[in-house]
This record gives sequence, C-alpha cells and structure tokens, in this order.
Amino acid sequence: MQSIQDMISEYCQETGLAHTENREGGYGVVFHDEGEFIPMRDLGYSGRLGFYRLSAFPDVANEASYNTWTIHPIRERHPDPDHPWQPYALLDSDGFGYILGERWQVEELLPVLKAFLDDGVVDEPIDDDDEALGTRWLTISEAVEEAHAFDSEKYTLTESTDYRIRQAARRGNWLENGKAKQDSSGRWKFHARRFRGWLVANRGRTNDIA
Repeated sequence: MQSIQDMISEYCQETGLAHTENREGGYGVVFHDEGEFIPMRDLGYSGRLGFYRLSAFPDVANEASYNTWTIHPIRERHPDPDHPWQPYALLDSDGFGYILGERWQVEELLPVLKAFLDDGVVDEPIDDDDEALGTRWLTISEAVEEAHAFDSEKYTLTESTDYRIRQAARRGNWLENGKAKQDSSGRWKFHARRFRGWLVANRGRTNDIA
C-alpha cells in the first residue's frame, strides 16, 4: 500500500492541480479546482473518490497508508563507562532514520520545530552538498595529501602540487560547477568526491586539465 505522502507528492508534480503548504490547520494540501485545503492528517485516498477528507467520509475505506515515525533508544556496542549517554533515533516506516541525540537535545529541538510548523520560521538556505549535511570537503592541504596518495610521483607533497590544484580550479571554473568553493578569506575547499573524479580523469596526462 502506497503512502498518502508519496501519492500526493506524485499527484502535485504530475498534474500541477494541487500543492502542499502550511496553514493554521497544519501541514496539508490545497486542491486548485475548488481551492480546498485538507490537512495531511485528514487526507485519504479512494479509487472511487480520489483524494478525500477522512472526516467527511468516515465509512469509506482509505486505500493509502501513512508514514509512521517511531523513536528508538540507540544501543551502543562499546559504551564509554566514563561518559554514559543515551542517544535516540527517529525512524520512518521504511526503516530510514535520523539520530536525534540525547533527550535534552530533543527538548531543545521541540520549540524550533513548533516555530517552523506554526509560523514557517526558518534560517538561511544551505546547499544540498553542505558540510553540515555530511558532504566531505577537503582543505587545500587535504587535497594535496589526497592527490599524493592517488599518484605520489605526479603529485609530490610540495608547494608545486598546492599551486597546480589551485590553478586547475581557477582554469576549470570549479567554483561554478561545485567542485570547489572559497570562504570569505579566500581559502579553498574541494568537494571530496568530485576532486577524486578529477584525479581519475587526469590520470596519465602530463598537464592537469580541469
């Protein structure tokens, strides 16, 4: 049985006849034909009726499931007796999840989530490959070490390799294609996976070509 969340997401994308949004009634769906807003918690699906309001048709069998979230204590295989802690994980019905942290961290998260759901409060946007989301970015020294490990003869642990990597980044517009970025001080960082791809692409070449 497909989840109602996936069904409505597909419907919005494929038809353009509805969209999701947050209102005082909570997170839900706006159907454009009638301008009706149905909170997600009150949304069902029937092959006969299509999407419908559960509270309006309590006797109609809902043919969609709901992604249910559960919280689980994380059992540490090698706990530190000097620093005991109890982290928790949030799992969806498909078994995918997130580490929430300890109880006090969950309590700190609660008002932030409430402000987001009630008032749409968010901070500055971040990129989908931001380090905060687990993407690894290399400093210039780490990039030199990575290159040296890949080909120690071509990329020696000297300033010349440092210079070659910086020049390749400048020549190849790495900033625009997401291979590299510079902070406010001009320090370079390189997307680890894309940097390794560049090393492979330049294997055997006399000159580095970005």
